[in-house]
Amino acid sequence: MMVQVNELQRVQSLYESDLNQLDALRKISVFNDVFAISHDGLFGTINGLRLGSLDNIKVSWHEINAALGQLVLLLHTVVRLLNIELVGYRLVPIGSTSKIEKLERDSKNPSKINVTTYNVYSTGEFSIGNFFTSNSLDSGMVALVEVLTQIGKSLRVIDSSSELPYNMSKDKVAGYNIRPSYRVSNEEWTAACRYMLTNANWVLTYCVAHCE
Repeated sequence: MMVQVNELQRVQSLYESDLNQLDALRKISVFNDVFAISHDGLFGTINGLRLGSLDNIKVSWHEINAALGQLVLLLHTVVRLLNIELVGYRLVPIGSTSKIEKLERDSKNPSKINVTTYNVYSTGEFSIGNFFTSNSLDSGMVALVEVLTQIGKSLRVIDSSSELPYNMSKDKVAGYNIRPSYRVSNEEWTAACRYMLTNANWVLTYCVAHCE
């Protein structure tokens, strides 16, 4: 009889230990592990990848493209988990060559949807250290801001107290131009990217709180 009691107590102890471990694991956010948004000096970072470039600190397009790919994947994940319906846009996460598709109904044939694809990466058609004219990344960055703006508005419908930390409108984030070819300086574009990542981190935090 004592053997059975001792065995029962042992099993109960193991069961309680397993429950405590499970509870601890539940408190660990897998999203924060997969999409770690932070900063490195003046740079916003995602998973340690810097987004932007400075006159005295040149960041390679390989790193920037990888950071943008992580951001597109983050937003795609949030949209799916929170069941948000984007209007006129579709995210296409493909790593360092991610894209955003703009969907518009054909004016002559309403049953037809025209698709315009924007690159959310640079193909190396310019040097990040110099001023340059319009490039393919401009449209992708503006589309990225529009998608993040839509997500912010959707969350505000769910929770009226929700508000993105920094204002975004068209090609501006916190007053800084997100289009690299329209920047006044490298520092301006880097600031726009940093504040955009801060807004994305806010969305991620909301997702963590409501999806776990």
